[in-house]
Amino acid sequence: SSAGARDFASEIRQDSLRRLTLSGREEDVMKTTVTLVCVVGLAVGSFLNVLIYRLPRRLKFIWERSFCPHCRAPIAFYDNIPLVSFLILAGKCRRCGQAISWRYPLVEFLNGAAYLFCSQPGWVSGVCRVYRSFTKRSRHTFWGNIFT
Repeated sequence: SSAGARDFASEIRQDSLRRLTLSGREEDVMKTTVTLVCVVGLAVGSFLNVLIYRLPRRLKFIWERSFCPHCRAPIAFYDNIPLVSFLILAGKCRRCGQAISWRYPLVEFLNGAAYLFCSQPGWVSGVCRVYRSFTKRSRHTFWGNIFT
């Protein structure tokens, strides 16, 4: 019903207002949490890239060091920082200069964003409400309720 959509929109507004009125300490905790969640998400995304590349090729993925897929040169730890290293190296291998696939930073970024999204308070109930609303009505009614 449109009342459910209005309640959902009201909750989002109230949550936004609550975030604007955080104390200094709460704000610091929130910033630290968001940063930590993003870093963990990027690191997991980097590991997912390792699995995406190595599993189909039946390569070891636990104890083997990262390497350039073109020249097979080992990648130093400082060249293996998710997203940051790709930007610093302009998307190229430091040793051979070959282009590194955009899949690597994309997977890292999307995973970090997914971790950040999932860490936000109330995301589960919001997603469930949208899903319920979407499955109970036609798409036209769903979008009409969301934007009214």
